[in-house]
Amino acid sequence: MKSLLPAITLVGGAIISLALSHNVSAAPALDPTEAKLPDLVVTSVGVLESEDQVGADAHFIARIENRGDGATKRDVAHGVAFYVDGEFVAWSDTYRQDLKPGQFAILRSNSGPNGSATWKITPGQHTIRAVVDDVRRVDESNEDNNSLENTLEWKAMAVNNEERPEFHDVSLDVYDRLAKIERAGLFASAHGTKLRAMPVVRYEAAVLLARLQDEIPDLTGDKATSLRALTAATADSIPKLSPTEVESLGNDIGVLQTEFHDDLQRINGRGSFLEVRGLRNTPPPHALIAKP
Repeated sequence: MKSLLPAITLVGGAIISLALSHNVSAAPALDPTEAKLPDLVVTSVGVLESEDQVGADAHFIARIENRGDGATKRDVAHGVAFYVDGEFVAWSDTYRQDLKPGQFAILRSNSGPNGSATWKITPGQHTIRAVVDDVRRVDESNEDNNSLENTLEWKAMAVNNEERPEFHDVSLDVYDRLAKIERAGLFASAHGTKLRAMPVVRYEAAVLLARLQDEIPDLTGDKATSLRALTAATADSIPKLSPTEVESLGNDIGVLQTEFHDDLQRINGRGSFLEVRGLRNTPPPHALIAKP
């Protein structure tokens, strides 16, 4: 008669049950290569700065960010769909680099359902919505946070430009002060902007000053702080500016800040002429820019 007892063996003085060993459940092994997933979100949406006006065929701009624990895959389109007032208008599918946790990319529309990557801006208030990973090419840890809306307003262009103060030519005094700032090399550092020949309209002069203040934020502070910022900004000027010339330059900027106070308020209140409308923050490190 066969024994019903489990077989046993003696190993080094220890009794081990061989027959029962298959009933012992081993703890599941942890997979050290377990994938960490990305999480794409839209942090801002707007239109291209140079096309931000009524009647223009404007490209859309969206800033996307990876807030997940893993990187997205290279060679996979990070698609963004753009909607205006609920209507699907355009998309971007040109960004195909990997996007690591904490990194972001700024995408521009490159096509659309009707073959166009742009939307003609009409007067009034419009809601622009961007949806990242619109056709689910990217496996994400959260698929419910891919959309962002931004409501912008455009006012109708005046029939008579004389009714719009931003189209008025600036005075010779204002132009001379702007020219001094350019000769000091400051406009060249502010997004590569150059002052063109007279006449300069008020809008152009205000944007130049706004961009300069965006490049050197301390210019909006107290006089001592502004002078320190100007001294640093003009350190490489040729010829080198003396402390007296730097102070004179600071006085010129102060006069222009007062002259264009209302214009600067309107520019900043609209959204931004300084980068892209709807994108207000200075990009953090590791910016990845997608080009169409």
